[in-house]
Amino acid sequence: MRSTSLFKQCIWLINIIHRYGEITFAQINEEWVKTEMSGNLKMHRSVFNRHRDAILDMFGIMIECKGHRYYIRNETVLKEDSVQNWLFSTLSVNNIISESMSLQHRIFLESIPQVRHLELLVEAMKENRKVVIDYQKYGSTEVSERVIEPYFLKLHKRRWYVMANTANGYRLFSFDRVMSAIVTKEKFKMPKDFDAKRYFEDCFGVMRDERHPAERIVLRALGNERHYMNDLPVHQSQKVIGEGEGYVDYEIFMRPTSDFIGYVMSRGSWLKVVSPQSLVDEIAENLRKTLGMYK
Repeated sequence: MRSTSLFKQCIWLINIIHRYGEITFAQINEEWVKTEMSGNLKMHRSVFNRHRDAILDMFGIMIECKGHRYYIRNETVLKEDSVQNWLFSTLSVNNIISESMSLQHRIFLESIPQVRHLELLVEAMKENRKVVIDYQKYGSTEVSERVIEPYFLKLHKRRWYVMANTANGYRLFSFDRVMSAIVTKEKFKMPKDFDAKRYFEDCFGVMRDERHPAERIVLRALGNERHYMNDLPVHQSQKVIGEGEGYVDYEIFMRPTSDFIGYVMSRGSWLKVVSPQSLVDEIAENLRKTLGMYK
């Protein structure tokens, strides 16, 4: 079977089981014969089992059986910020669009700039090899040479970042500011207790400023903003703590870094910081400065 066909069939299978929650093999075949992929033929159980194995290998998604009904055992993989979820979501959308080329003039996507050095850094991470990069910060004409130990990669707001250990501690480098990169023969050891997910768990985006410890923040969403926040939580710690006429109060626990402040300000009068007071004062001062630019 061609790899493209395998991808499409596996993604279809994940989607149908995820949609039903629990589904029998007979029900799977009822849905399967409705697709163009089936050629009006039922799926053999041996093919189904091979697809289950391929899904586990490609996406880490476990399809198991309970009382003649199939279900996804680790459904959280499809909800969290994981490589499996990103890959599955991307391929699912790709399949939908590739089957609808006649509508290409009616479907608009966000473009992601071409990423230089991504493959090189991935290969360096596989072998735990140090990398020499030439890096140029925004607003600077100087290019500095850095020796980095690439720990993990992160995609945020259409930009790729590499979090690395350096002579000056952990640093985050944006791919679009890496002028050149060379993998060295020198190896490094990843700390056994280092957890990339935990490193950013109290961060809004890619910024982890040690000058801003994580703290309890209360946000008030007004009007339709409350619906947006319910559908797309600001942070994984977000929870509702109160509501009134036309508003909902949310509690989050994270670092109030500048990227988070920028997000709050971008929501205008629909999102308000209730506490802590220090953050309220900082945002108010930023708004005064912004207003002053237009006087």
